[in-house]
Amino acid sequence: MGKENQPMIGFFYRRERLANDLSLSQATSQITTAATLSRFERGQTQIAASTFFKLMAVLPNTLESLQQSYFTLYDDTFQQKMAYAASLEDKTEQNHYLLTLLAHQQAKFSQTGLIYYQLNAFNLIVRFNIPGILTATEIAGPVLKYLKGIDHFGLYELDLLTTMVQVLPDESVTVLVQRSLLDMPRIYQDRLRDRYLWRIINNALDAVIEHQDFVIADRLMAFASRLHIPNDDIEAQVCQYFHQLQIDYHYGDHTTAQKRAAELFAGLELIGVPFYAHFFETRWHKLLVREGSEQ
Repeated sequence: MGKENQPMIGFFYRRERLANDLSLSQATSQITTAATLSRFERGQTQIAASTFFKLMAVLPNTLESLQQSYFTLYDDTFQQKMAYAASLEDKTEQNHYLLTLLAHQQAKFSQTGLIYYQLNAFNLIVRFNIPGILTATEIAGPVLKYLKGIDHFGLYELDLLTTMVQVLPDESVTVLVQRSLLDMPRIYQDRLRDRYLWRIINNALDAVIEHQDFVIADRLMAFASRLHIPNDDIEAQVCQYFHQLQIDYHYGDHTTAQKRAAELFAGLELIGVPFYAHFFETRWHKLLVREGSEQ
């Protein structure tokens, strides 16, 4: 393997091995020695490509999720730039950065015609709610055309769908969520893909409940009930609980749903996550206004 990439690849492998609770001896069983792997992870030795691929096969992840995880070690990918934009607290600085990134993606699409640059631009517009550029309909058409032509949803498509469920028609969202779930092999545990799926489901629920389409919301909750939420994905667990409270309130269980919602908001404040407390309280108030319970 190339010497210039050795420390980075070794560091990456160690990170993934520990994330999957594998010891050195477990990872190297009948492949190489634990001592060799330890030196490789620290960048002190090289190993053959064939040995590395065998070590990669030990990890209970798909190749695409490992590739996505490897890309996070670099700071110049589109996803990393999106994450950086989200981290900017100064709104003026964030807006300037977003518009520069958007212009770059649009220019690359004009130069190359590659659909990914156009989709990246759409992703930016919707995720950061950049106004005055394209309407939801103008974005939804090309996105649906692209997704319909994909046989297997990789992590790129799942990340795109995580955002686009906010602007796609509700019926299309249901079909795409179902496709995502059916496309997911359940013979292994893929943490990154699972997290994407839960974000898609919860973002879709957020959108259809805001549209007051509770028939679609019921269908999405039925899909969700067949999936296991990872124990460490607290966000997905809380979102599912909150969406169920919204649905219960809509169907007339006002007293219990209101009581449990208040307990949820208080609990989030108590454990020190006021952002989520405010986020869910705002969503709850909007629900009450739509239901005619508040002005």
